[in-house]
Amino acid sequence: MLRLALGLAAFSVLGSDAQKASAATPLVQIPSDVALFPLEDLKPGMKGVGRTVFANQKIETFDVEIIGALENSAPKQTMVMARLTGGPLANTGVIAGMSGSPVYIDGKLLGAVAFGFGFSKEAIAGITPYVEMTGFSRLNDDALRVSASSGDAGLRPIPLRMSGLPMPLDPQTLVTRFTEALNAVGASASKSPAGLSGLSPLPIPLSVSGLSGAAFDVAKGLFSKMGFTPVQAPARGKAPGALPPLAPGSPVAISLIQGDFDFSATGTVTHIDQDAVYAFGHPFFGIGPIDFPMRQAWVYDVFPSLNQSFKIASAHETIGRFQQDRATGISGKLGPGPRMIPVKLTLQNRPGARQEYSFSVVQNDLFTALTVYASVLSVLQSQERVAGPSTVTLDATVNFTSIPPMRLQDQFAEGQPGAMAAGLVGAAISFVMNNEFRRVSLDSVSVNLIAKEAQETAAIDRAWLENDGPVHPGDTVPIKVALRTFRGEEVVIPISVDVPAGSTPGRYVLNVSDGAALSLSEQREMRQAFVPRSLDQIVRAVNSIRKSTQIYVRLQRFEEGAAVSGTLLPGLPPSMMQVLGKSEGGEPVVRTATTVVWDGQQPVDYSIKGARILALQIER
Repeated sequence: MLRLALGLAAFSVLGSDAQKASAATPLVQIPSDVALFPLEDLKPGMKGVGRTVFANQKIETFDVEIIGALENSAPKQTMVMARLTGGPLANTGVIAGMSGSPVYIDGKLLGAVAFGFGFSKEAIAGITPYVEMTGFSRLNDDALRVSASSGDAGLRPIPLRMSGLPMPLDPQTLVTRFTEALNAVGASASKSPAGLSGLSPLPIPLSVSGLSGAAFDVAKGLFSKMGFTPVQAPARGKAPGALPPLAPGSPVAISLIQGDFDFSATGTVTHIDQDAVYAFGHPFFGIGPIDFPMRQAWVYDVFPSLNQSFKIASAHETIGRFQQDRATGISGKLGPGPRMIPVKLTLQNRPGARQEYSFSVVQNDLFTALTVYASVLSVLQSQERVAGPSTVTLDATVNFTSIPPMRLQDQFAEGQPGAMAAGLVGAAISFVMNNEFRRVSLDSVSVNLIAKEAQETAAIDRAWLENDGPVHPGDTVPIKVALRTFRGEEVVIPISVDVPAGSTPGRYVLNVSDGAALSLSEQREMRQAFVPRSLDQIVRAVNSIRKSTQIYVRLQRFEEGAAVSGTLLPGLPPSMMQVLGKSEGGEPVVRTATTVVWDGQQPVDYSIKGARILALQIER
């Protein structure tokens, strides 16, 4: 038999008159007098009742029989074990979405249903004592404004930083680092057993609406890795019936996305203390201070499952904001909802067919990037061809409140074009929001996409000088570049190279290449990892990412050059090269084998691959 937990002195305080709840708004209905059940009085076999909604907003009771209590199930935490019966529980077991359902003994509040076993034959639950749910203090508004948008005070690390990436930045490396970081965060989201084998926090149903079946499958794959249980919910609209006042046992939702798309996690209210709402009894995601919408929810029914039954629910009116996401539950305040980040998403997948989506996402170091990424990816992959060539053109703008905007423009036509386009937007947002210099507030995001059922790629087949005559400083040298398209057609592109007037006579090379090849060449030559010295430098680095739809032409001479912070310095006299050691910012200066004399680029209608080298002799 499990040993009963010893008494906690805090109960005498929390059970005082100050704990008596009173209705603060017409949306709230609270028992007139709620006392707490002391843990020292708990004994195996005691009977109690719980409150939750199984369907259609009716708060129902279920029976609770105490099995015992686990001391130190986590450091300085106690978990009460109980057997639940009544309603559908004999067929469903403990239901995902019951998290936070209050349990009372002799009319006194004991705690919240929060834990369960997968594949259990009985509804055996772990109950988080209410006193532990209130062990973290609520943030006041001033503290919330300072810290809620940052995950650095939270419980889960968010390794989404740009430091260490090779310079110059390139889209493939950015997207790879971003998706690897998301996978790492998702791996850490797996719930650890709390005292008994297989006992873990109840899964959180994440109701998703506004997406097609194919798009939902994409979102489901992403959020399942984060520890949620995505459920395709009815389309957003009015609730099927009148939403009753919020009360202990009522469903409550915490939202990540609102608007044309809606992603909201559903749990149960444990208690309301004036304007403070406590729910779940376990973490939402364990990221500490948050500022997420608190919304009323409608429970349609329970989906029974041998593995894990769950509530089918949808989120509706915003009634406040959740401010804390901690190990023993979430809490927030009734009233106005938080500021959300507006996102406009347009997709054109055939001439004249333009789809527009308007929604808003939470401001958070992790979930802002994740929700924008998930939305873009879901829309694209629901519209793209399942097999065969395709091309996605991206034009996105990310606006901030205090720093210059980021502009992301590129075209993707190989591998998984949709994943690359969505990943680049998500990566850029995440790396800026997780910078190590200062907190950043997003103002808005605009994403414009064009999806075509064709592979619009081309390879650099040949490059040549149009004239064989001598070249002098100050001349304009015409060259031509022949592209071989995906279908085998040849397209010839003329480009003019301006030789600087101060160029010294000698042997030069013209490097004609795609953006990725040029960036890789620079990365190898400079041998510098990106170590940003300021937030503005991060934004500039993202805005300087080379595009796949440009032919890049570079005139270089075989003379020692230099690079600092991932940027090649222009031709320097030998006397200057002798004294170079470190830049003014303290960063080492890397010596390079060549010096860049001139850079140019030519936009084309294809995603380019390949490189060619031309020799050029400049005479007096």
